[in-house]
Order: sequence, then C-alpha cells, then structure tokens
Amino acid sequence: MKQKILDNIITPEYLEKSYREAPVEFKNSIEELYKENPGNQLVKFWYIRLFYTDSTKDKKKNETFLLLVLILLSSVILQFSDILKIFGVQYTQNQYLTANFSFPFIIVAMIYFFINFATKTRDIIVISAVILLTVIYINVLYVLNMTGTRYPASVLIALYDLPLFLWLLIGTVFEDKTLLDYKKWIGYIKINGELMVVGTILSSGFLVVFLLCMVLISSIFRLHFRTDIVAELTWPYFVSAPPILAVYLVLRNRDSLKKFIDNLAKIFNPVMLIFVSIYLALIISSKQNPFEDRNIFIILNIISLIILAISIFTYVEKDMEKLSQVEKVINISSICLTLIIDLIALSATVYRLKSFGFTPNRITVLIANLLILINLAGILYNLIKIQLKKIDQEVLQIWIGKYMIVYLIWTAIVVFIFPAIFGFK
Repeated sequence: MKQKILDNIITPEYLEKSYREAPVEFKNSIEELYKENPGNQLVKFWYIRLFYTDSTKDKKKNETFLLLVLILLSSVILQFSDILKIFGVQYTQNQYLTANFSFPFIIVAMIYFFINFATKTRDIIVISAVILLTVIYINVLYVLNMTGTRYPASVLIALYDLPLFLWLLIGTVFEDKTLLDYKKWIGYIKINGELMVVGTILSSGFLVVFLLCMVLISSIFRLHFRTDIVAELTWPYFVSAPPILAVYLVLRNRDSLKKFIDNLAKIFNPVMLIFVSIYLALIISSKQNPFEDRNIFIILNIISLIILAISIFTYVEKDMEKLSQVEKVINISSICLTLIIDLIALSATVYRLKSFGFTPNRITVLIANLLILINLAGILYNLIKIQLKKIDQEVLQIWIGKYMIVYLIWTAIVVFIFPAIFGFK
C-alpha cells in the first residue's frame, strides 16, 4: 500500500478510492510515509487530513470547565461567612455580604480577564496582591468599627466606593499600555459597557429561572419540601453565574454583539432622555425639594451617574461622524440635562452642609459631584467643538480616558484615607 500511494501521490482520484476501499490500511500507510518523508507536501496534506484533531473542541471543553470552577469559586466566596463560623468567627451573613458584596465578581472576572488578555505575570501578581490586601483591610475595618447594628458613615462610604475602586484598579493593567495612555481606558470602557448590557440581560434571565424554580418546587412539594432551604442553597450560584458568563460571552462574541448593542443604544438613549425630562418636570410641578427631601436628593445623584455612564459608553463605542443629526442632538441634550441635575445635586449638598453640618457622607458627595460636574463640562465642551467640526472625536476620547485616572485617585482616597481622617466615625 505504501508504495502504491507514493507511485500515485499526484493522482487524487486513486488516493481517494484507495482510502475508501481500505481506510485503516491507508491511514496506517500514510502515517508511516509521513514519518519517513516529512518534507513531502502531498503526504503531509493527507496526514493532516486524516490525523488532524480539532483543538478548538478541547479549548471549549477547557473553557467550560474553567467557567464552572469560577462560578463555584464565586459561590464559595459569597458563603464564606458560613465557613468562618466553623472556626468560631461570629460574622453574620448580612455583615459579611455588606463588606464583601463586590469581591466575588471582581476577583473571578479578574481571573478570567487576565487569562484571556494574557496580562504580564508581574501585573497579575501586583494587582492580585493589592486586591487581597484590600479584602483584608476592608473586613478588619468593618469588623473593628461595628457598634451594635450601626456602622460608621466613613466606613460605609469606603464600602460603597470599593467596587468602583477595584474596577478602575483592574483597568490599570488592561492591555500592554501605560497608565496615562487614553486608548487603554477607552478599550476598557468599551468592553465593560458591553459586559454591563450582557450581564443585565443574563441576570434578568437567571432571576426569572430562579423564581420559576421556586414556584414549581413549592407547587409540587407543598407539604414535604421547604423552598426557603432550596433558595438558601442555590442563590449563590444564580447570583454568581451571570457576571462570569457575561465576561465569557463578550470576550468570545464581541463582533456579533456590537451591532446589537449599537441598536440598543439608539433605543435606550432617547428613552432615558425623555424619562429623566419627565421626572424633573414632575419634581418641579409637585414642588418637591431635593434640598430638604433626602430621597429626591439621592435619586438625582443616581440618575446623574447612570446618564454619565451611558453617555461615556456611547461616545467611546460609536463613530460620532456616522451619527445622524437627531442622535447628535440627543447626545448633547443628555449631557446638558445631566449637568443641570448635577448642579441641583451639588447645590443641595452645599445647602445640607450649611444647614446640618459636616459629615463624611456630605463631604464625599460634594467632592464626587464636583468631579462629575467637571467631567460633564469637559464632555459637553468637546461635543460642541466636534459638532462645529473644530476637533475630531479623538480629543473627546482623550478627555474621557484620562479622566478615569482622576476617579481612580478619588476612590482610593475614599476607601483608604477618609475613614482615618474622620476617625472611623
């Protein structure tokens, strides 16, 4: 068989017929011929054809295994307070989750993120060490400063700013670029905007499945089964899966997701603008006062942050030159409206400081509103210049990218310095 193959190596019809008549013998002969004649391209072609193994299948199996391990790891971290009780550490689940609610997703997403983007080993070690030290620091800070069921405001502020700090910290090692390179941050914002969209959709789906499971179990085992026990055992997995799967889906399907997210933004941006405009009109018409009403004050700050995040993602994801005139007007109107909201929130913060005195909460909100105001003003200024064709979109992206470093420094101050400045009160 070997000799016949060599004699007819340039006759594909004969080789194909021989393979179909005696596949095992033909395959063995090709394997021997390849070892004897590795330089023969036609023998190599048949060898690859017969012995080629699809490495993507193995890769997919490995990725599936990795995803399951990461979901399990995240679930274990969420339930770590139960493990601590075994060693006599009295740390209730509510206390533990308050201090650590962001860590499972940040750490696990970081692991998968690092694996896929092949970040330098040194960077992985440094960032992992910083996050580990932050975990220890925030838990020690939280436990040592608990007073009954009340927690110091400066410590709670550190906890609330911690997820943003960790998110920005991971961004410092995104791609092999310097910290001040705006392209690093623009790329990081793009991928995280996509993660937010996909993660929200997945979370909604998992919530529906979880509730459906509880209803089905309750209806089938009404007299013999407690759904609260099932919920207690399964909720960490339902909570952990969406963000981890979102990272996987975005990293593997960015091209196909881009068009979907672009179309979603076209719908969501005007809807958000209309909703916020109506909300502001209702506040004014009902004479509700954010200067006195704390709930209205908090809602205004939340709205300001949401619109800022959506706007930033829009400006880094889309080519401004390809936007229609209507879309450009919507973008500028959104920023103008957010500026008004932030100015109201800033004025309310100053009023509350004068009326009720200085507290860690009010000082933090005041500085945060100032930083957001400056960022919004810079975005609006650059948007107008783009509209007048005096600059291109890159100038706006440079502003957005480099301003992320300002937020990184600010959140680091709030997390690590503010509690000490305010005497852990």
